[in-house]
Parts: sequence; structure tokens; C-alpha cells
Amino acid sequence: MHKYYLEFSKTGNIRFISHLDLLRLYKRAFKRSGIELVYSQGFNPHPKLGFAQPLSLGYEGLAEILEFETVKEYSANEMKEILNPLMPEGIRIQKCEALPREGKSLAALADGALYQISIPMEIIGKDFSSADFLAKTELNVEKKNKKKELVTLNIRPMIRNLKEEVQEDFFLIHCDLDAGSTSNLSPELLLQAIRNFTGRPIPGEEVNIIREKIYYVNKYQI
Repeated sequence: MHKYYLEFSKTGNIRFISHLDLLRLYKRAFKRSGIELVYSQGFNPHPKLGFAQPLSLGYEGLAEILEFETVKEYSANEMKEILNPLMPEGIRIQKCEALPREGKSLAALADGALYQISIPMEIIGKDFSSADFLAKTELNVEKKNKKKELVTLNIRPMIRNLKEEVQEDFFLIHCDLDAGSTSNLSPELLLQAIRNFTGRPIPGEEVNIIREKIYYVNKYQI
């Protein structure tokens, strides 16, 4: 058994395909490539591959991670060259690297993510201040828990950093958020807090979200 990961971008219209559809896309690509994946045991075996942090529908990703296991050892660069031509428009594999056979998966090590949120200027206005926003000790939002009950959550401790950038027609928010199994803040909840703070509606369909990078515990670098 040999472990690898792919780093790839997901941009353009293909951002609207679901996590499961993207997984199916990669399964078909590996099958067509001839790269032999390791399969799970049991009644319904499936190839051992998965995303470090699944990307929400409609988001673009610049450095998404797919982990997988192969039956035999392959050249990482050769796999990249074989798989890239099998990818549809909007998916580009940037690199492929080997992973240690033992130890936690990248999915288990992921704990943060860097996002860029783009909002049309006429919707948010020019008066949003990240300093004033982060000065709040509580930024309460509402979300449903596992029991589908609506609960109030203070997301301020989950925002690591946030800064704004004013462009001609768009207001860009660069934010570093918790993104792991123990603490996870979605950009949708951050937008809810920004709506509460500004008093502006900010329709979700007018917002473009790009995940630029995923961070890992203990400064794990890939």
C-alpha cells in the first residue's frame, strides 16, 4: 500500500458540481488512467480516496487536496501527467506527492483555511471595518445543530484573522478561519455575522467565495 495526495484547483462553472460528483469524477479518472487504487474490505468495497476538506457547492478552490492509496508504487509526477488530461475544464492538478504510510490522514490534520470573499461594492458599501468587526468579543449567529435545532453560536473565537481590501467595484474580505474536526467555521456563518454587523442584506448569490489554502495542525506543510 502506498499513499499520495493531489493538489488541484477547482474554478469556473465546475464549482457548481457537488462533493459526491467530484469524487465520482476522480474515481472514473483513476479507472481510465490504469492507476490501481486500494479498495476497502467488506460487502461494498470502494476505492480509498477522499478530500482533506470537502469544498462547499459554489465555492472555488485554488489548492484542494485529494488523498488516495495505490496497490503499487508509482512516480508521483507521472501520475499527475497521466491524470491531468482526463480532467474536465476547471479542474487542474497542480502537483502530486507521496505521503508517509503511517500517521494521520491530511483530513484529520486539517485545522484552518484561508478564504477570499468577494462582495459587490454597492451591496456592502465602503464603511465595513475589519478592525471594528474583530474588536467585538461576541459575533453571534444562528445555525442548526445535529438535532436540527436552531442554536446561537459565538463565532468570534473561530476567526483567526480578517482584513478587507477595497477595489473599484468589489469589496474583498480575506479571512483565516477554523476548518477542522474540532472547530469549523463556514464562510456562510461569517457572512451572517457581517450582515448582522453592517445591517445590510448581502444576498448569497451575489457573493463569490474562493478557498485559497488549507492549513494543518503542528504547522504540517504539504
